[in-house]
Amino acid sequence: MLACRGIVVSYKSIRQWCLKFTPTFAKSLRKKQGALGDEWYLDKFFIKINGKRHLLKAKHYREIMGHAFEQWPQITCAQNLEKSTNHNEFIDVKAGFEFLGYRFVSKELISVRGSSYDRYVQSLVGRITRFKHDLQKAKDEDKENLSLIFVDELNERITGALDENKRYGWVFFFSEITDLQMLGRIDWIVHNVLTRVNGFDKIREIKKVVRTFYEANHSPQRGYIRDYNKFSPSQKIDYLTLRGWLKPEGRYTNEQIESMFNELKQRNLSKLEADVANIS
Repeated sequence: MLACRGIVVSYKSIRQWCLKFTPTFAKSLRKKQGALGDEWYLDKFFIKINGKRHLLKAKHYREIMGHAFEQWPQITCAQNLEKSTNHNEFIDVKAGFEFLGYRFVSKELISVRGSSYDRYVQSLVGRITRFKHDLQKAKDEDKENLSLIFVDELNERITGALDENKRYGWVFFFSEITDLQMLGRIDWIVHNVLTRVNGFDKIREIKKVVRTFYEANHSPQRGYIRDYNKFSPSQKIDYLTLRGWLKPEGRYTNEQIESMFNELKQRNLSKLEADVANIS
């Protein structure tokens, strides 16, 4: 604000102001705080699901800590935290509640919110539909390469990917669910849509969401899920060549190959992040 008014001050000056005026402001706020009751409005609390401790954000806290899931009396509806100003909105936990894309049906059953499930399925079906149209328009000599690229991209959309110390993808985001039937439905939908793509003979090469879920929770680095950290120089060249980033007759330095590989990798990871965007 000072800079907008043409007033130039140093960081040291601002620090001195903070040291001088902060105690006064804090004292004034404490006077207005009033007495504390048995209801605390917090952003976070911990719960245990299947013996694991999880951090959840919520607007309301009322003697929740130390109680088992089935003993919780009430919990604030955690939807639209940023918009809601009503701190007295309660739901019964036993009736189930939704939070961060999850659907907590009961102590044993943790699923995914319907909108989160639909968004992910639509992204998979949308990629298949686009491939179907591209395949119809492609020349016969280009269909094999087009199919290979499609299989690779769809598999990554299904399994997610590892890069450095991060995990990307829908299954990793919802790795705490227990609703395996819902995952099976996604596999069935993908298979059913693929059977309608004329001229596509690589259905068996498409990976499964159910297996991805088990791999993500028990052995994510075993190889079923793509790990960009393990690409060798020759694999990077093959990866770029398949997608037309490298020409067979071209001459490229290691730096150029590495730069193109990282650019393509970031594009792919951005697509995986889009699958879990706007989940609240």
